[in-house]
Amino acid sequence: MVADALAAIKANLNGRKLIVMGHSGGAGQLGTIIGRYPGIVDTALLVSCPCNVPKWRISRRGKNNWLQSQSPHNYIKKIPGNTKVLVVIGQHDANTKPIFSREYVKNAHVAGKGNVSLITIPNGTHKWPTLQGTVDKIIAQDVR
Repeated sequence: MVADALAAIKANLNGRKLIVMGHSGGAGQLGTIIGRYPGIVDTALLVSCPCNVPKWRISRRGKNNWLQSQSPHNYIKKIPGNTKVLVVIGQHDANTKPIFSREYVKNAHVAGKGNVSLITIPNGTHKWPTLQGTVDKIIAQDVR
């Protein structure tokens, strides 16, 4: 449903870019959408992404008991070359640990996705107020 909504929005932009940002679980959903539905989003900001959902669950609970959830790491190879992906993580994020973002970007580069990059916020945590200023600047730069 989210992908359908984004496709409808993009269809009404008259050639302008669709920039979408997701935080935490929203980043996980967006990361899956950009791979499953290539071309819907022009720029995706995955902020505090649990980009490998099974590993993230194990890190949080010691096990992965939701085996049917989709995970962005499974769709990296399907991200189109014209979709810019900015993975943003707070250096001190204890929830969606930086390692998950770093692994996602590394795997994207191995898959030939030079359009995927990592931005680490030095004093950032998982809490939005520690990330918002940097994310706002990133969006303002990409909109130009």
